[in-house]
Amino acid sequence: MTTFEKRLSFVVMVVLVFFIENLAGSGWYSTGPHLNLDFPFGWLQLHRYGDVRIVEHFDFRMLIVAILVPILLTWVFSRGSQALRRPT
Repeated sequence: MTTFEKRLSFVVMVVLVFFIENLAGSGWYSTGPHLNLDFPFGWLQLHRYGDVRIVEHFDFRMLIVAILVPILLTWVFSRGSQALRRPT
């Protein structure tokens, strides 16, 4: 595998882990009788009422944490998988 392919694979895995982390960590989605819809994440809360969409809450510090955790997890797992593939 070339260096470019390794870097691309790492970036793709970070993005996938980020999405999975946010979907698993969101906890709940609320739907109401008048097309209400709430999407809460740890760093962002979206609200939709009919055709109107608004951002109710945004926390930049939590976004940084939400980005750094997938990078760290992907790095740790890639190092672990490299150690398993090395011949002894």
